[in-house]
Amino acid sequence: MFNAKTRRVSVCNALDCLIIHRERLSDLASLCKPLSEKNVLIYADPKAYGALAGKYPESLLQPATDDSFGTEFLDYKMAIKTVDSFEEALAHIAHYSSKHSESIITEKRIHNNASLTKSMPHAYTPTCLPHSPMEDNSDSGQK
Repeated sequence: MFNAKTRRVSVCNALDCLIIHRERLSDLASLCKPLSEKNVLIYADPKAYGALAGKYPESLLQPATDDSFGTEFLDYKMAIKTVDSFEEALAHIAHYSSKHSESIITEKRIHNNASLTKSMPHAYTPTCLPHSPMEDNSDSGQK
């Protein structure tokens, strides 16, 4: 996550919004801690804000607004959205997607491009569906 946000913030495929399942909120502070080294400003929804409060620099943590999502920051800024299900994550992507360089990183192999197409036939299928969290975001021209 650190690399996806901080390597080159001014490119269109830099991380702008992390969607995290509520069951992984206990991991959020450790995931975000390295971002503070680069002074990344985080706009967090209420659940994510609660998970980060007191564990991420107060000056770099702000409550998210609706405008925080779907924004291509091109800067050391990002939003965090907490979801209760994979389907809720897909709905968030469908609503706020740039339809350019979204990625879904999952530990479970049950979700693949075919299931995404069924779930989102009128929306958007990400250009990259890495199973490993070590995968890099891809640009829309790469698959």
